[in-house]
Amino acid sequence: MANVIKQQNIIDTAKRSLLKYVFVSDGSADANTVLLDASLLAYSLNANGQIKTGGTDRKSNYRTTIKRIAGASQSNNGISTLQWHGTAAQTNVAIVTFGKSNRFDYDFQSMGDGATISNPNAVANTTGNVMITTAGYAAGETFTLFIDLRKNSADYEAGQIADPVAFNLGPAQ
Repeated sequence: MANVIKQQNIIDTAKRSLLKYVFVSDGSADANTVLLDASLLAYSLNANGQIKTGGTDRKSNYRTTIKRIAGASQSNNGISTLQWHGTAAQTNVAIVTFGKSNRFDYDFQSMGDGATISNPNAVANTTGNVMITTAGYAAGETFTLFIDLRKNSADYEAGQIADPVAFNLGPAQ
């Protein structure tokens, strides 16, 4: 049996996604596993600037920022690290680490001025995906994770397709 990660999209609008993950370990570690594929969020645009349908014409980068990461872990020694997904030429960039038996709440917006954690390499060949690496979880140990994202309108439909004039994008086609 492999580790099981279940995803539930609680909110997935043009500007925001709130995602819930439930992880149940089989005792093995995960290394650089894609947790969140940013191209699969609702309203994502394709490489031609149109709303993406299916898996075709995926953009190379989807810009999102993380507003909050919260959850609870039930483990004696398990540790998890969330990372921005880099390319082969770059390393993944750590976002947060959590684990053992505790609750955690990284609320970046509570720091004021709309603070968020953005992908530091968002314009340098990254995908916008969030990856997870786990270690030390015994079989049956779990965590629940919530990720609250803000979507960038350059990569997600926010009305610019239906009304380009309102977005200073020229006349409607």
